[in-house]
Amino acid sequence: MFRQRTISLALFVSVAALSVIAKATKLRTRQIVDVVSTDTFLRRGLHAAAVAGNYLYIDGGFFSYISGSGPVIENTTYSLSLDLSKDWTNSSVVLLHTKKLESAPKASAHELFYNEAKNVLYTGFQGQNPRSNSLWALNLDGKGSGTWNVVRDSNISEKPSRHYAGIASGPQTGWLLGGMDLNDTHTLTDILQVNVANRRITSISTPLKLRWTRLHFVPNYGPEGMLLAFGGVAGDGGFTYPDFESIPIFDPAEKRWYNQSTTGEAPAGRAKHCVSGKASLNQTYEIFVYGGHNFSWGPATITFDTIHILTLPAFHWVKVHYTPLNPRIDMTCHAVAGSQVLVVGGLDPMMTWMNGALSTQDPFQQGLGVFDLHNLSWNDHYSINSPQYVQSDAIQQYYAQANQLDSNKLDPGVASLILQANFSKEMMSDPGHPPSNPKSSSRLPAAPTKSPTTKPSHPSWAAIGGAIGGGLFCLTAGILAVIVLLRRRRKARLSKPENHEDSQRSSMINATKPQMINEADRTPCSLQELGSRPLVHEAGSSRDIRFRAWELDSRWFHEADNGIRSGSRTELA
Repeated sequence: MFRQRTISLALFVSVAALSVIAKATKLRTRQIVDVVSTDTFLRRGLHAAAVAGNYLYIDGGFFSYISGSGPVIENTTYSLSLDLSKDWTNSSVVLLHTKKLESAPKASAHELFYNEAKNVLYTGFQGQNPRSNSLWALNLDGKGSGTWNVVRDSNISEKPSRHYAGIASGPQTGWLLGGMDLNDTHTLTDILQVNVANRRITSISTPLKLRWTRLHFVPNYGPEGMLLAFGGVAGDGGFTYPDFESIPIFDPAEKRWYNQSTTGEAPAGRAKHCVSGKASLNQTYEIFVYGGHNFSWGPATITFDTIHILTLPAFHWVKVHYTPLNPRIDMTCHAVAGSQVLVVGGLDPMMTWMNGALSTQDPFQQGLGVFDLHNLSWNDHYSINSPQYVQSDAIQQYYAQANQLDSNKLDPGVASLILQANFSKEMMSDPGHPPSNPKSSSRLPAAPTKSPTTKPSHPSWAAIGGAIGGGLFCLTAGILAVIVLLRRRRKARLSKPENHEDSQRSSMINATKPQMINEADRTPCSLQELGSRPLVHEAGSSRDIRFRAWELDSRWFHEADNGIRSGSRTELA
């Protein structure tokens, strides 16, 4: 009897131990699927990601890791976040995780749109594996996590389902350009405007027919910013790759498309690349274009391991020269603190789709690489104290040496957007650097490592709608000029009647609209034909006046009395 009880007790303990081991094994498996250690991580890709507050959120897609039997590929079922308010290296970074409801979509190649006012991320507008017919919201807690729930008050089900669309996000608005229907029968010819405040979706017809394009929102030009489309595949069948020598530009305020030519070393046509951008303290805007391929899997794709930077308002390409070694597709790129661009994930196009592309070791540990737009170099670490972004020497030299022969001719429609520039502190804030923090919003850039080889021409701050740095000398001179101007205006205010001062201020800042010109004189002018004007800040007000340090010559375009711009413009039909 005692022996039987002993055996029964032993069996009970064994079963209990096995249960504990099973639970522990399940937990370890869940941890492996959730966040993988640096030692076992291989790759991540086809995810969605967005910066919200002090965190980067990563959702969906696939990732792979090494186990005893070889590479394992998993669908990401948790939402991850990365703290951007602290320094980290990609070998020791900690990724936080948020559990998703079982009914929540575990999509890939989808989107995340951020509602800053409500601190909510939305998804469900497009994607694969599977694509949800509902709108989902991640209500953020400000600590890198949150709760998922379905949103009922949306007209998302009324709009065509799609994937492979170009995605961009702006203040209170998300955009999806083109893409294909879920049956892959045809390319869609509209752009969806998503109002993240009321979660309503509007379809706008477009002359473009693109899939796998990359869409980028530039907030600093135009009354409502502007959208630029980069590359992708055109048409319904086959693989036709639009070049990067001409960029389609969408004006959200007027709902119009323009076609802007570029100069410099433009990228070859491609798809599945990533795009991000940053406004510089020199008041230009640089767009980072990285990687991609033309679906020619194998060694030939190594030529797509390139970085090109498009500088606005000149629309000039600068190629970053290095030896191509590691081509990358299906990654995301994000402007973060200072001059840094964070690259997340990426599959290996030198292998076969899709298991092969996820089975090689990513040279970026945890799939995280940091590119410095000022130094034009890669880093394995992120720094919250990175100085605010100043153009690279190569871009400064271009503006310093721009002349009639190599300066770009802006389309008049695009020029009207560039004219309305806004580089206020609120428009220049970084993740981890809120605009209300005076230390972060007013820091001056470090001096460039080397000066331009040619002395800047008059003036080297060559940007329509913003003063463009041709070097530290011009920056210092501009600051001194503003100080002198403010002192003179202060003296004038003490010695002259108030109404005279108001008249003087009005004549200085004027209106942001172009002047009327003769019908016969509308040819575009070069960078050197534009004049300079300092930034004017209205005394006693927190409002930064939109300014034109490079004012358009009257020959750029004509504006009729009814407000409809005429003249020679390359508007897409």
